[in-house]
Amino acid sequence: MWRNLAYGSQQAAEAAPAVVPIKSVKETVVSQVDASSVPKNDGAKVYKILEFLRKVPMHMPVSVTDIFKHTGVDLTMDDQVEQRLKNNPKVRLKGDQYAYQAKYDIKNRMQLLKILDRIPEGMPIEDLIDCYVNVEDDLKELTRTGEIICLKNADKGAEVYYSRVVPFLVDLSGVATVEAGSYLAHSSQDLTGEVRRGDAFRIGDNWFRVSAAVKSSSTTRPAPFAGMATKSVSSTRDPNVSKKIKYMFKFDKDHLPLDVPFPDAKRRNVASSDRWDLLPKRGPKFQMVKHGMTLR
Repeated sequence: MWRNLAYGSQQAAEAAPAVVPIKSVKETVVSQVDASSVPKNDGAKVYKILEFLRKVPMHMPVSVTDIFKHTGVDLTMDDQVEQRLKNNPKVRLKGDQYAYQAKYDIKNRMQLLKILDRIPEGMPIEDLIDCYVNVEDDLKELTRTGEIICLKNADKGAEVYYSRVVPFLVDLSGVATVEAGSYLAHSSQDLTGEVRRGDAFRIGDNWFRVSAAVKSSSTTRPAPFAGMATKSVSSTRDPNVSKKIKYMFKFDKDHLPLDVPFPDAKRRNVASSDRWDLLPKRGPKFQMVKHGMTLR
């Protein structure tokens, strides 16, 4: 028996299982994009791919297959577009994968604040807009609360963002009575001489702007910054100089209007379905502060 195995007899060969060669099967990739929406010219194709790469979380590199799935552009069949993409300064190559190359390597809100701290001359919106997916929302919210400063360039009219560096906060008179879901707070003292519509102020731990939302026939609730002509956290004069503007919410010795509803216990700015525009009669009371001057 051992001789048969050692020398490979005919019987042993016949008993051995046959090895069937495996054919390589190429995976069929189907684009998620309607063919009619795929651009015809090369420049538009490159732009479509760049828009996809810009929205990839953390600007991670993606494959040619991923690009085809999400844009409908097949780089394996379009050498000219592939070459233009590789030569584009907004594209970073990692092996055979492509990634978006923003001007600054900023991935989140914390990194955004840190780089603004390092650049005292400010950063224009065009340098920040493509850093990460929700950067516009973060810039808007940080400006709304006054954590950063937003000014318009006198020549170009473009927004430029600055670090606030050392904030200086000033106490407001009285206390505010609030209710979760409401756009109104009750002030125990008249604040119309201390803050104006559009100014930023803090109730407890939450920042707001004095609402400048204009009254309309729509029942839609106002958005943050609604009706505000400037993003400055404080003003030196009443922006409603004509006195003809009709605001959505009262601002007087009792009413302190908020640009977003007071958050609930989970810090969600969700407006109450029935009390979002009513003045709280009772509820928790908080001290208030506003921005004074900034030490740069």
